[in-house]
Amino acid sequence: MRKVNIGVEGWGEGAQGDFVGGCHRLKDKAALVAVCDRVEERASAAQQRFGARTYYTDIERFLRESNAEIVINLTPHKAHVPVSMAALEAGRHVYTEKPMAQSVDDATQLIEAARAHHVKLACAPVTLLLPTAQRWQHLLRQGVIGGVTFARAQLLAPPIWDDFPLDHVWYY
Repeated sequence: MRKVNIGVEGWGEGAQGDFVGGCHRLKDKAALVAVCDRVEERASAAQQRFGARTYYTDIERFLRESNAEIVINLTPHKAHVPVSMAALEAGRHVYTEKPMAQSVDDATQLIEAARAHHVKLACAPVTLLLPTAQRWQHLLRQGVIGGVTFARAQLLAPPIWDDFPLDHVWYY
């Protein structure tokens, strides 16, 4: 199986902790080929720490020169839309941290850009991609459970930190 090339934009505390710390679980499926952060010290440190091939401090150069097929957007909230839009328009798939956008109009523009460039756009959390949520969506589209006027859901799942015990029955 061919590995997919991943590039990560935004290397603040969230990226270096919870999110990218778990990327080792994807080592057989994905390769971290590029990192980008406007602060060169963070970009350079992330490249060394996580073994990326190269680092960038400029999003345009990152998108122009790297061979990242998927861009993971871990920038601050206000930067989610411009970074995701630039990646989509460059023909890259995008996985962005929440919120995808700060307005419905901006979110709609991102969705339309993904469609226009024939790439995927996903937003954390990926709860809606879980099999149970997919089944709910199917039932709703088929009209099986009627029209929804209110919904509330809760999810309890194991944390993603590295030293989480494998026997996690207690957590549920």
